[in-house]
Amino acid sequence: GWQLDCFFIVLTLFNWCALFNTLITSLYLPIFNEVKKNSVREGLIFADVVMKATGLLLFVMFFLTLRFDDFIIRMLAPGFGQRELLLCKDMTRIIMYALIFYGISNTAVITLNALHHYSLPALTDLFEPVVNIMALFMLTPLYGIKGIAISCLVSNFLKSSVLLSFLYLKAGWRPTLRFYHPYLPQLLNKSCKMACNSFIWSVRDII
Repeated sequence: GWQLDCFFIVLTLFNWCALFNTLITSLYLPIFNEVKKNSVREGLIFADVVMKATGLLLFVMFFLTLRFDDFIIRMLAPGFGQRELLLCKDMTRIIMYALIFYGISNTAVITLNALHHYSLPALTDLFEPVVNIMALFMLTPLYGIKGIAISCLVSNFLKSSVLLSFLYLKAGWRPTLRFYHPYLPQLLNKSCKMACNSFIWSVRDII
């Protein structure tokens, strides 16, 4: 029971940090379509820049969470003892790596859907439950509840890898050295306003 309590705390923290992805992607689809209307190639460059921005933002969240994990966990679960705190910190250091892959794969899914590719993004949603079930039999006997945290990392890594490969092979996306696009400030400005609602509503989980 206490191990499951720790996992729910870490999962709540992961889901809350993942909301920062909406600071960029809330209105990504209509702006991507606007760019793509003039040039598909330019649209894919915009997608590449947005994926980098998403990855960078979530990397900052990843770093801050690991830097202040002790304080954050004590704030979320003030009743936890040292045993629970140590397990939460161990799982946080595993599961937060998945945050970066999660953000990139979300942007890739939206991009593929805008390019009328629906089947593969839908199939990749199966990665998480399938990998979790495999982890119950293969990892939890060895690592306990931390096996589920490992499966979360693995499933998000696999999902982002498959989606990026499909974008490269079928949609024509190519990695670039660009970190800025003229439409990026417009996206950030509008997405930040939209994301405020999600953050306010998500506070209920923390409370």
